[in-house]
Amino acid sequence: MATAQICVGRHWGRANYEAYLKQLRAVFRQVYRVLAPSASLWLNIDDSYADGSMQGIPWRLVLGMVEDDGWIVRNDNIWSKTGGSLNRADDRHTHRHEHMFHLVKQRNYHFDADAVRLPPAKGRRHGDEMISATGVSKAVCHQRIESASGMTKSQRISAKVAVDETFAAIDAGILHDFRLILKGENRVTHSDSEEISARASRLERDGYYILKYNPKGSMPSDVWRIAPDRSKGRTTHYAAFPEQLVEVPLKATCPIGGIVLDPFAGTGTTLVVAQRLGRHGVGIDLSDDYLQVARERLGINT
Repeated sequence: MATAQICVGRHWGRANYEAYLKQLRAVFRQVYRVLAPSASLWLNIDDSYADGSMQGIPWRLVLGMVEDDGWIVRNDNIWSKTGGSLNRADDRHTHRHEHMFHLVKQRNYHFDADAVRLPPAKGRRHGDEMISATGVSKAVCHQRIESASGMTKSQRISAKVAVDETFAAIDAGILHDFRLILKGENRVTHSDSEEISARASRLERDGYYILKYNPKGSMPSDVWRIAPDRSKGRTTHYAAFPEQLVEVPLKATCPIGGIVLDPFAGTGTTLVVAQRLGRHGVGIDLSDDYLQVARERLGINT
């Protein structure tokens, strides 16, 4: 079985963005060619200003890549730089984010959700009553069921039984939280049409449904609050990104023992994290100075 490969790229815009984007698109056409079908591409790229206007570099590049090779854009994650640089302009807001796009070649790609889930909060006891992780109690659920205007008597009875079973699961540590949706209350479904939404159909039939949270935890959001790299002695590269930025991409989309490709390796941050996480790494960069720093960080003597 072929191992999945992952690529993490990073670059910045310039005033002459058309030539810049043309060069990057040429690089990523080759990336598309060599990556395995189940691979992921994680692309970290920031925007730039020219003549007082942002150039839209990130999305210009990604849409061009979609046009070139048919990449599928799974996420536009935002790296929110906590404690980022000061704003030296007095006519615009401080720019403290970069894009981290997740692109794939096909819908069936390697993704280990359990490797990156956030640990679930636990239910707790308040006296004799069990409380869910978000502070919901069985008594409150029963009160909502009684006051819901759209339910029949038999639906109320069934809903209460389901709620009791759900809280028993929380008490046993099998489940940590849930959402109770009742007919007649304001609710969120994919559609009110029973033909389109299975939830709407179930709500009409049963008068309620229970959305159980994954007991393994929730998925990270697409906003990542991570401080920029401030490592002492790292003066060779003017904009090295922090190791934390690539941990989730590597854990989620490259299996242990898989291959990580970084065509803009710089001083080797992605490769260092890959090595630490039990993945193999291939790094490419035009700068011999950067590559020498990467070798030293990776413990490579040649």
